[in-house]
Amino acid sequence: MKNRRSVILSAMPTEHGELRTIFSDKPDSIRRQLEDPPRLRPNGWDLRTGSQAKFIRGELIRVEGYRFTIDLYRDGTLIFVGGINREFLAWSDKTDARLHPLAFAEVVTNFARFYQLVLNDLRTAPARLEFQMDLRNMWLGNEKTRLPAGPVTNPWWEVMAGPPMEAPADTWSYKYLVPSESYNPDRVAFQLIHELYIWFGHSEESIPYKKETEAGIVSDADAIATVH
Repeated sequence: MKNRRSVILSAMPTEHGELRTIFSDKPDSIRRQLEDPPRLRPNGWDLRTGSQAKFIRGELIRVEGYRFTIDLYRDGTLIFVGGINREFLAWSDKTDARLHPLAFAEVVTNFARFYQLVLNDLRTAPARLEFQMDLRNMWLGNEKTRLPAGPVTNPWWEVMAGPPMEAPADTWSYKYLVPSESYNPDRVAFQLIHELYIWFGHSEESIPYKKETEAGIVSDADAIATVH
């Protein structure tokens, strides 16, 4: 997504891996699950493109739509590239520059949850997993990308939340390592979301769609799922 605001999410095993069913036609293969991934709610911000997976050079499969592209490599690397625009992660914003809190939280949570399926399909479980988030072109056209505080609660949510914070730089990258045997998708999703909000200059209290559990603070998938 050159010259477009974008978010890149990636996940990979830290050791060489091999997926069992990436090129399989079976209904329960990881290939078919990428074509029709689980989602938190109907008509939400999920990973569904409506397209069939393409085989690319025998190295990966790809699903792509007009809003985002997902690549799944045979070594277990998963890469999502999505646009920050009024049709996706800056939903309904005429400037294409305001990150929508619910859209972002839902996409990141769906991504982390889908990676559990990828992990289950690896022939050998890796010791650790590496997650990364990258932001690109946050200052596109002299318009800085903005992120409001708090959840989306009503038509006046942004006004009630107060002035949004602006991206402090044009690009950003964050990496996070986790043990695979204790992988908690909602915990990883929250960690990625947490770092984004802190980078934008928000306090931890400003982060929406989270809850406290025995594993620590996690992304609150139940709260996201009940949004209408």
